[in-house]
Amino acid sequence: MKKLALRFAICLLVTAPLFANSALRIDFGQLSTLSDRVVAGRITKITAAEDPRNGYIYSTVTMAVSQAVPEQLAGREYSFRMIGGELNGRLQYIADFPKLRVGGDVVLFLNADTASVFGPTVGLGQGVFYLEATSFDSVQRVMDRFGRPVLGIREQSLIRGVRRADDPASSALGTGQKGAVAMAVGDFFQQVRGQRALNSVQSPLGR
Repeated sequence: MKKLALRFAICLLVTAPLFANSALRIDFGQLSTLSDRVVAGRITKITAAEDPRNGYIYSTVTMAVSQAVPEQLAGREYSFRMIGGELNGRLQYIADFPKLRVGGDVVLFLNADTASVFGPTVGLGQGVFYLEATSFDSVQRVMDRFGRPVLGIREQSLIRGVRRADDPASSALGTGQKGAVAMAVGDFFQQVRGQRALNSVQSPLGR
């Protein structure tokens, strides 16, 4: 049965995203508490290899971690393995999961098993955020996978803005939200820790 599930999921590793593999929408509270680890930093290396047992491509992603939950991962090099990648002209990837690139600054909400066919992050693309330094203060700020600035958290849901078309390097917002900026990565992680602490109080199974 497990082998059948793997073969079905690999059918979704194609050259274009498939709607059938879209993840259920989850809020920030669920994203924070369902994650095994949350890491922020720069991707320094991605190494792809074929698994001789099944012929599928797996990638090992290495990050220089700046902030993390648990905190002991911060300041270290951290690697995780995920299904999909590019090798010898072959490309496999999980639909609805953004492509990770060397040199990219990201925040990843990682599953306990990052190499499963369900993707390395909780909620697939919902568990991937990008970091950008603003032009006015050089602070790394949080964008969602569509490039929208994350302004804050309200009732366990993300508040997002709209990227200004005339300033792609800035997290300042467009019409109707003048002067607002995305959350600094440090503040974002405080919210993650707060959600996890709240869940641990409410449930003995919480993280």
